[in-house]
Amino acid sequence: MTNIYINYPILSLLISIILIAGVHEVGGQLLKFQKLKNILIEISDLKYQQIFIGGNFLLLFLYPITLFFESKIFLTSVSYILFIFGINFFFNFFLKKKYFFFNKINNFEIILFIIIFISLFLISASPVTNADALDYHMTVAKNIAAHGKYPLDLTHFHARLAGSGEIIIALGLILGAEQFGSIFQFVGFLSLIGILQKRKNSFFYILLLITSPVVLFLVSTPKPQLFNICSIALIFYIFINDAKKNNFLLNKIKVFLGLLILMIATQVKFSFNLSAFLISIIIFIYAFKKNILKEFIIYGIFIFCTVVMPPVIWKYINYQGNIFINLLYPVPINLAGMNNFYGYLTNTGSDKGFLNVIFPQSLGNIANSLGLGVFLFIFLILKKIKNNITIIVIISLFVLISLIFGQINARFFYEPLVWTILSVAYYQNFKQFYSPIIFIFRCQFLIVALICVYSAFLLFKGSITKELRDKMMLSNASGYGLFKWVNEVLPSDAAIISYHRSIFLSKTKAISVDLLSYSIDIKQNYINDKNQTALLYWQEIYRIKPKYLVTYGYNKSQNINKIENCLGELFKEKLAIGSLESRNPFNKPSQKYNGYIYKIDYKKFPECLYPSIKIK
Repeated sequence: MTNIYINYPILSLLISIILIAGVHEVGGQLLKFQKLKNILIEISDLKYQQIFIGGNFLLLFLYPITLFFESKIFLTSVSYILFIFGINFFFNFFLKKKYFFFNKINNFEIILFIIIFISLFLISASPVTNADALDYHMTVAKNIAAHGKYPLDLTHFHARLAGSGEIIIALGLILGAEQFGSIFQFVGFLSLIGILQKRKNSFFYILLLITSPVVLFLVSTPKPQLFNICSIALIFYIFINDAKKNNFLLNKIKVFLGLLILMIATQVKFSFNLSAFLISIIIFIYAFKKNILKEFIIYGIFIFCTVVMPPVIWKYINYQGNIFINLLYPVPINLAGMNNFYGYLTNTGSDKGFLNVIFPQSLGNIANSLGLGVFLFIFLILKKIKNNITIIVIISLFVLISLIFGQINARFFYEPLVWTILSVAYYQNFKQFYSPIIFIFRCQFLIVALICVYSAFLLFKGSITKELRDKMMLSNASGYGLFKWVNEVLPSDAAIISYHRSIFLSKTKAISVDLLSYSIDIKQNYINDKNQTALLYWQEIYRIKPKYLVTYGYNKSQNINKIENCLGELFKEKLAIGSLESRNPFNKPSQKYNGYIYKIDYKKFPECLYPSIKIK
């Protein structure tokens, strides 16, 4: 199965790598500003921070343009400029051979780091298989690549969660570079590796960072998260770092940069609002100590108005509501069903305890755990260092607030784990005082290394040839077999409603089943007959005119028991078309599901579901 936004696999990979090099070069140009260079050189070799600067610049610069203008030509130009910059990077790289990330390979930890780092890169450089990504991250990015703007299709509830990060994915899709988004997330690690390389026993701390099992999930998807986790962590480190220089102008620029990076992150993913707020407290304390509190307030107001408010205004223009709804919620809860959908999002994982976030419930759930690194927090508490108090309070608040109001999911708790590792690396030599415990951590390093190598072998072959990609995707990509069949039997101009989430894989116009979804968490449909304002969704269906409904299950009635009145005849079926595909070898189900395509008459909606609601 091919997609017009995906090149031949190995070519897609090469273009993705060149684009990453282009981002690196953009950052290099920006680091010619001496004051910016002075801030970062205090904590790291600058070569590690070029992608951090270049990536955040793209997120800041491209988001408002894409929101308010049809910018297909502009974004295409940016993609080609990045490509040219990337070619220039590799020309200089091979000509000058000036990049060496370590000088000697002389101990166990460095060897293990190389193995894990290369394996994680290969995982990130593999085709996209994640269900969330194939549902809305890639789908939104495809719309941006095709039309130069964010989609306004109200029927796709999950698409309302998209932020500035989908633009990065779109820049890759414009050139057919499927893996660009995932590699972009992975290279976020470079900024933290640059920091830790300046600390004693650096590779021990780097291994703690990259062997948290949840990293396997974060690097294997273009879901915009890991890059900004690393960006926020870098700002955290800048402000716990007791720099010897006390330059008044440099301190002001440091505060401005910190607030800017934090607010950029809030526009990538709504959950970053919490970490941005907490790190802002650290910046506030820093500004108070340096007598630049007035500048902190002025910069904060300015950046808030220029970075945060434009998307709020865009939401108001397109979804109405008010400033508070659009500012305080990730989705427009003023629209019918969105409040229920938001309830589903916040309740996800609520049945799990925090202990399950630390240790996997099973081998099949290992990528949804944090691992042993969380116990370094105890070390922070035991070590009586003055600056630890603020850090302990900030990390504790993050965990407490997340447990009460957020999703109980390991990837959302990876941030405080990173802050903990950076703090321990900065303030004290953990290895010196607790050497017997090092053996336990090294066991985690070895186990994760084996999983990384195996996962890279399993997934990366899909980035070599079409045949290998097809085989890998059939085994590991959510919904690939189903949509491969659907694309073969349906004309490309036939719109569908899909009960499977991975609608990016559909060649036809696919309406997400969000509109018809029943949430187990809230025990009701997002939309029901009391949602009179839901007419705008049904009007959207009338505009798109779907002719088929695609569903799957172990029998015909599995997913359609609430919509039988809306279905026409069974058009096609295929038995044992796929399974609940997973990248984790311990999660491979033995039973295969069937695929079904029903004819539908869109004019029956919504009366076939809710007789009391009629389209006038």
